[in-house]
Amino acid sequence: MKTRWNSGIVVENFDDLVEGTINQQDGWVDTYENCIIQSAKAFGGAGKALQLALPADVGKVFSETGKDGVVTIGLSLLLEDPLAKVVVRAYDPEGKSIMMFFHDERDYWGIQYQGQTWKTVSAGITPEVWIDVVIRLDFSSKQFTVEVDTGSGFTTLWSGMGFIDDESTGFARLALIRYEGQGDPSPIYVDNIEIRQD
Repeated sequence: MKTRWNSGIVVENFDDLVEGTINQQDGWVDTYENCIIQSAKAFGGAGKALQLALPADVGKVFSETGKDGVVTIGLSLLLEDPLAKVVVRAYDPEGKSIMMFFHDERDYWGIQYQGQTWKTVSAGITPEVWIDVVIRLDFSSKQFTVEVDTGSGFTTLWSGMGFIDDESTGFARLALIRYEGQGDPSPIYVDNIEIRQD
């Protein structure tokens, strides 16, 4: 298996999906139908990955996860250009926003947390290199942690950050978003999505 995670209750490495639009495949919903399954660029140089063009808003409901404890979301990102922007959002079963993590057009990592509060930190990514992201959602404390690995080991960017909506009741939906006119328009690739509950 190409994924470096492979211990979650849900592992989506896209290898079993048909090349072309991801819309309506395996529960994925692609609002703009600009996201495709392709094999030209995938983690480890084999298999398939998801390509996000502009604009993009693709998501999936992961019904296998519950409402208690800690839910961990892992995924791998590849940017062709360090000024490309991509947003990762997590929602509860009622559509309440839990957290938002992003890479922006200034080559910064960022989050939205605790209502409308924002934090950013310089990313300094290398184009065409897979980046691992791990987000831990703690539904006991209503806080989350973000870690990234750009190739030299995981670094904690933020920990103990309050949920955007502290009434969130559990993780249900993951969304990957790109906005028209924000950041470099070159494609972004996503692979190895893992969801697990501790």
